[in-house]
Amino acid sequence: MSEQLSEAQQAVATVVFRFDPAVDVSQKVDDQLQHILNGSVLTSLSERGGSFLSAFSPGPFEGLSYRSFVELLSDGASEEGLYTVSQQLKAFIGSGYKTNTQTLQWLINDQTYSFTVELQAFVTEQSLEEIRVLIADNTADRERDDLVFRIAQGLSTAPGDGFFSGLVKHLATALCLDYVLIARACSPEQLSSVALFDHGQLIESERVFRAEGPFEHKGSRIVCYPERVAELFPQADWFAQSGVQSYMSVPLYSSEGQYLGVLALMHGQEFDNLDLARSLLTIFSVRAAAELELREQKRGEEYKQNRYSALIQNSPNGI
Repeated sequence: MSEQLSEAQQAVATVVFRFDPAVDVSQKVDDQLQHILNGSVLTSLSERGGSFLSAFSPGPFEGLSYRSFVELLSDGASEEGLYTVSQQLKAFIGSGYKTNTQTLQWLINDQTYSFTVELQAFVTEQSLEEIRVLIADNTADRERDDLVFRIAQGLSTAPGDGFFSGLVKHLATALCLDYVLIARACSPEQLSSVALFDHGQLIESERVFRAEGPFEHKGSRIVCYPERVAELFPQADWFAQSGVQSYMSVPLYSSEGQYLGVLALMHGQEFDNLDLARSLLTIFSVRAAAELELREQKRGEEYKQNRYSALIQNSPNGI
């Protein structure tokens, strides 16, 4: 099994096809392909990490040919799926049956799924006796990647502080959250909102939060309270007042390791997709930290310039 599949967190199905008679590997590629598709018999199917094939078809699968197996999964309607499978098999045959791993898009029941499919062969002399097919459903990963791309594309042209307002809006919409907050550390005891999305609305006015409870700075790790956060931190009364029950945040640091603030996801119920929330938080916190560092640098430069201008104006003889 390849490293890609052996380390996969998704469900993995192992399907074994045998041949009687065996496939003559000296034949032309197209002849071998037809033998594999039509002259194979599915002898075993096992799944680990959960069952996902049954979601596409209840089976039974044993005794099916390779072609019939593909058609059963796609309800007999996807010529594109059979073509995609055939192209991988052709590459597999053409390589002399070296292990082949590809990611395939497959239309099943009018929905596009993404699978990592690994082909392994048992060949003796000039005969292919068995093909083992390992299938991992990575549709969730593909959907996450598509979502990250759409958010990043939406933020690519956002100017200045527009990045922060765009990010909280995109995250709140993508994850169906009540609150998303980017806040800067204005003192050891307080956080000040840079951007806050609250129940579908971008809050323009600055909000100040006490740096306590979940907002307390706790190193570099993600902080997550998937439920009852208001009950766990009664002293942080904003959570109870706002009806927040689930909380996840990541601290933001400058390139020199200075604590800048926090990016926080909050909701009035448990998160619908905890793994997706954690993934998006991790991905976009890097850009958020870089933008916040740049913002603070500009504010510092403006402050120095204003002080210098005020000094010139208040000096009777100028400088």
